[in-house]
Parts: sequence; structure tokens; C-alpha cells
Amino acid sequence: MRTLSRVLFLLVCLQLVGCGSKVHDDLNGEVSALQDLVYHVDGPKKAQKIRIVVAADENVNVFVLLKKDFSDIISATLTGANVKTKLPETMLSKSFDAKTYDLQVDVPAKEELTIVIASKKPTKVNVKVDSQ
Repeated sequence: MRTLSRVLFLLVCLQLVGCGSKVHDDLNGEVSALQDLVYHVDGPKKAQKIRIVVAADENVNVFVLLKKDFSDIISATLTGANVKTKLPETMLSKSFDAKTYDLQVDVPAKEELTIVIASKKPTKVNVKVDSQ
């Protein structure tokens, strides 16, 4: 009986420490025509499906990728590429011209996630990121 109670205590402690950590962020910001909004979200300890919900006052474009691939999207936009057709192959998700988005992406273990939000007009944005 003592052994069982010790094992249960150990399992509870590991759960409290975050052994199987979940991703949860609630982010707010503003986008202008000249300044994209970029969020870097800590990656999960194990591969997980992540849900990203974006709400904005004006239409926005949303790009989701791994942080290690972030320079690819910068290169695509700085070289004048048509953003809708010339995005990097490594993009996890992309959506264009809407006020709300509900996206799901698979994120590998220990990989930081990057969310880029762009708009032609100034707008307030709320982003919620949760493990599924």
C-alpha cells in the first residue's frame, strides 16, 4: 500500500511540473500597414496538434510556421515575391483576407512556433493558441 501511495504521489508531482506540457497563449497586439505582428510561441515537449484562433477588426493574412523557417518567409516578402503564391514549402498554414481564423497545425516536439499576421490597414488582433 505504501508503494502505491508513493507512486501516485510521484505521478501527481510530475503532472504538476508539466511533464506533458500543453501550449496555451492569449496574445493581443496591433498591426499596421507597414508593421506585421510576429509572435513566437514556445514549442510543446512532445509533438502536438495546436489550435490557433485569430480575431481582428479588419481583414488580415495569417502565416504559421516553425521559428527555424522564419527567415524563409522574410526572404520571400523582401524579394518582392507574390506572397500568396511564393511562400516557402515549410509553411504549416496560411490564410488570407479574413477577420477571423480557426487553424490547426501539427507542431513537432520542442519546435518553437511562429505566427505572422499582416494587414493592409491598421487593426487590433487577438490570437489564442492552445494544445488540442
